[in-house]
Amino acid sequence: MSNYSFSPTLDGLNNVDGNSINSNTVITDYLTVNLGSSVPTLSPSTNTNEIASTAFVQSLVSGLSISNYVTLNTVQTITAEKTFIDNVNMTNGLLGNYINASSSLDTPAIGSGLGSDSLSVGYNQTTGVLNLGCRSNRTSAINIGTLATGNAPIIIGSTASTTQTATHNAITTFNKIPNCSVVPTSGDNLCNKTYVDSMSGAGLLNSNNTWTGTNNFKDVVYINNPSATKTMILKSTNQNITYTLGAGNSGGSGVSFNCNTITVPSDNTENLLIVQFPFNLCALGAGLNYPAGTVTLTYTSFSINILKNGASYSGSSPSATLYNYDTFIREWNLLSTSVKYPVFSALLGNIRIPVSLDIGNTSTDTYTINFTVNGTAVHSSGGIYTLGFSALTTGNSNFTVGDYNNTSAVFLNTNPSYIAYSKLSGDDGIYISTNNKLNIESTSSINFLTSTNFNSVLPQSTLTPLNNNDLVTKIYIDNAITQAINFLTPYTNPVGTIIMMPTSTVPTGYIYCDGSTYNTILYASLWSVILYTYGGTGSNFRVPDLRAMFIRGAESKVVGTTTYTAPAVGSTVQQDAVLTSLTSSNQGFRSCGAGTRDCVARSIITSDPTDTNTGILSRFPRESTVENRPVNMSVYYYIKY
Repeated sequence: MSNYSFSPTLDGLNNVDGNSINSNTVITDYLTVNLGSSVPTLSPSTNTNEIASTAFVQSLVSGLSISNYVTLNTVQTITAEKTFIDNVNMTNGLLGNYINASSSLDTPAIGSGLGSDSLSVGYNQTTGVLNLGCRSNRTSAINIGTLATGNAPIIIGSTASTTQTATHNAITTFNKIPNCSVVPTSGDNLCNKTYVDSMSGAGLLNSNNTWTGTNNFKDVVYINNPSATKTMILKSTNQNITYTLGAGNSGGSGVSFNCNTITVPSDNTENLLIVQFPFNLCALGAGLNYPAGTVTLTYTSFSINILKNGASYSGSSPSATLYNYDTFIREWNLLSTSVKYPVFSALLGNIRIPVSLDIGNTSTDTYTINFTVNGTAVHSSGGIYTLGFSALTTGNSNFTVGDYNNTSAVFLNTNPSYIAYSKLSGDDGIYISTNNKLNIESTSSINFLTSTNFNSVLPQSTLTPLNNNDLVTKIYIDNAITQAINFLTPYTNPVGTIIMMPTSTVPTGYIYCDGSTYNTILYASLWSVILYTYGGTGSNFRVPDLRAMFIRGAESKVVGTTTYTAPAVGSTVQQDAVLTSLTSSNQGFRSCGAGTRDCVARSIITSDPTDTNTGILSRFPRESTVENRPVNMSVYYYIKY
């Protein structure tokens, strides 16, 4: 290696003393700078390819505030947006392996070289929003943990917090079913399968289930393949409906007042409620000296109007019922002639009102029952002694039989039974859609545990009651009454009596005996007498067919040595018959010579026989007919029912 201090062109490996070179340009293939030697002291010119000394660089930047560069071995605060081209390994230089800058950090692979170390984003951030992939013009996916090939869990949110929330504004697709062991506590919580199974009996639709407590089934419940071991009990819970006194509870004749208020909570399933309350009459007198006489309160009519949440609705005019009353008046006998400001009141009866409720309501509904009563309150002296009429719907017992201000007034009527304020369960039961039937197996039974009301259609039956506990129909009762009357009325033929009439017009209370079929319920009295004697089965029986028949007494009878037997009573017809003809003769004949009358004598011949050549004939000539009959005439047979 040679030392050169002057030649502008160097070949090979050379050791150059920088202070001895005064040429502007040194051309060499390889240049080795010995840091132990003194370095050039010349300052670079405008040529960007010139090598600058350390002193030159330090003097250049010492007075500047530069923030737009990144070092690899110092702690820096990076401001403004920085772009890292290609993959940037940031495992070195990240304090505690976290990035807590408030600026955006766009890099395709953060922490790709961390290995088993942790990477925290926003670790020390206590305020402000931490945004990931929030640029408004983003079109590609935002992936979290999609490159993982193992089973590393992805945790979002704090396990220690009970109030932290996560909001999904976008449509969320779960390719795998999420799991949750938390028991839901509010209506908008998502539920896991375990919770649903526990609430529905571990398989609501395909297994046997047991429900405990109060369970409400809305709309229609279907039971497939019922059997004697499957039982359903439907019961109303009244949905916690409350019933309170109204604002007024009294009003004059023709004046509407609020007597009751019904409060129905949301999600109601009760569509009918029966409200009942007492109905009292009241008379108020002015401050006069009333003469002796009779004070009469008379009720003439009432009407009901119901408001739902302050407005009319479809069920606002129900058909209310006044019951438990004896008359429409209440009377007092006033004895004193010095009564002032009298007040008379007594119970008239009770009111029962069906209130139609809306079901499935989303908020609480309030139903107000407005009551209007028309009536009069008069004194027998009339004129200025006419009293004011009022109706009351309050009280917890029968009102006094006298007046409030004068014990000398005698109540002339009897108070009916008082019915306290109450609400009754409404439209409970099993509904069967039109043209469908509820079939009960033959081994099943229907038990009415309490009193049962048939509000629209009465049950019907075509069966004939056979047991003492069987229900009977109206026609059966009517026939039973008719039968009883017939048995008790003198000179009246009992049911089943057969009479003869010369007319084809069937008399009242009788049936023509032509073998026709009749219903065992519609003609229960007759059926109970003849049953199926003349035919029939089930709900139908036949009457006897006596057309063209002779009637004879039943059973058998011996006359002399001959037994005469009639056919059994019933549908059996005995055909006509005659005794076998016995034709015999003890007369004898013998050939005789001409002119002689010789014959063998027989004991029964007492005289000479007469010659004949016709023999002895046995015959029963008929008049062009196919029957044996006595002399007869026709009539019509009828049987009493």
